[in-house]
Amino acid sequence: MDSYQEAEWRKAQAIDISCDLVAAAKYQLAFLALVDQYPCLYQGPAVERAIYRYEQCWLPLLANAEAEAELAPPLDCEWVWHCHRLNPLQYTNYCQKFYGRLLVLPTASLPAEKDSAMDSTAKQWEKAYPNEPFSLDMDAFSSTGNNRISTPEHWLAETISSQRSFFRQVSSPYMLEESFLRAVEERYRGYLYLTKESKSFHVPTYDIELIWRSHQLNPLVYARDTVKLLGEVLQHHNTTSTTTAKLPETSKQWENTFGRRYLRAGAMGMHTAQQPPYAKESMQVMLEIVRARHLTKEKGSLFVRYHIETSGGVITMNSKEVSATSDPEWREAVSLECKGNGSGTLVSQLESQFLVFEMRWRSHGLWGKMKGGSKLVGSVRIAWKDLLGSSSLSMEKWFPLEVRGELKDDRKPPGLHLALSVTPPISMPLVENTRNGSKTCSIAEQEDSRAHVMGNSSSSERIARRRRMEREECSCRGQICNGHSFEGVFASAMSFRDAAWGV
Repeated sequence: MDSYQEAEWRKAQAIDISCDLVAAAKYQLAFLALVDQYPCLYQGPAVERAIYRYEQCWLPLLANAEAEAELAPPLDCEWVWHCHRLNPLQYTNYCQKFYGRLLVLPTASLPAEKDSAMDSTAKQWEKAYPNEPFSLDMDAFSSTGNNRISTPEHWLAETISSQRSFFRQVSSPYMLEESFLRAVEERYRGYLYLTKESKSFHVPTYDIELIWRSHQLNPLVYARDTVKLLGEVLQHHNTTSTTTAKLPETSKQWENTFGRRYLRAGAMGMHTAQQPPYAKESMQVMLEIVRARHLTKEKGSLFVRYHIETSGGVITMNSKEVSATSDPEWREAVSLECKGNGSGTLVSQLESQFLVFEMRWRSHGLWGKMKGGSKLVGSVRIAWKDLLGSSSLSMEKWFPLEVRGELKDDRKPPGLHLALSVTPPISMPLVENTRNGSKTCSIAEQEDSRAHVMGNSSSSERIARRRRMEREECSCRGQICNGHSFEGVFASAMSFRDAAWGV
């Protein structure tokens, strides 16, 4: 990050937002989890009944409420209202058309005493609508029911049905962690600033989308904040999945503006809803090799070898190979899941371990064919505790490469640009997953297996395995080499990397 990019990031962080987005995001996640317990609220007659009740009961009650009234809608109406507000222009136009003003809760969008507000609302509801119960009986509806109700806002039913996939992507427990959400709030400010400067739509990652939606759920604040920044209300492109075709373009603009990686651990969501009781700790890790500089020019290829030190051993991976130049570029990200073994916390298991990145060179023979093993150019050693202890749970900078011998007077020190990030460690299910018939191993399980394999191998076997790894092109495209494959941990990460970077 140069001085200009650092200045741009500071400008983004100075953007004024008039509500507590972290608290709003936590409320939204809890609410989405509650809705997800009732599948009938995603589609079918219960949704149409909810839309009817929302339009004919809740909004009129809200419009006629006294200024200091405490109100809280029933679950089905709050769900429809939630989805309606995710289209700011549509919601504003609807309110202006039927009520002449934007409808919000008189006191606050999130009543501090919701139980009290619910009781108060139920009494007013029963008085205004004696033939319509306050709480909708979810069990009375099924997806094949015939009690369909026609409403003028059919588009809402389509919007509602698309929300389940979004919840699946943001339902991991790490999304509720304060440290993670504070970092995402900073990223959201960066997203708003990028939108202001480029005057175009950018693809939000799921973490940014969560904060963006949390902002929109307070319509007055959202309108005031975005009009102040952009001159108009920022319209939300209501979708539950990112447009991957445009994601590389957004990433490039973000990185050019701020000098930071757009994608980070946990940003693209994961499928974790409805899991068994939690037992083991887990965290997502993203390691990205961006580029190198000031290397010597030799014919051949360069690649980076990762050594992920853990309490039980070392996991080794290779990056793709690129042509050897003084300033090569990779832009290759690997995402993996790290699971504890139940012996102490995950942080305590990793606090004395390191991540090691080796820059390696390989010579090529005639017609570009790889020749012999690789040669160590230099290495970077990063303590896990430094990454886990950073306030943003990330590190991105130029790391100096430690090289053998002394540099010539006229040679600049070589460096490696790395972007590393993690999610907060959270409890994960003690279950065994499978993918394509193979076991999905945790890192702890890999440690035990690798220690067993390497411990029972002779010195000559270990040397042969290492040389074979160096001589042969990596067939797993950077998943795991070292002569022992554990594909499950990285199987999903590779498709994610391909989608993000077009590799």
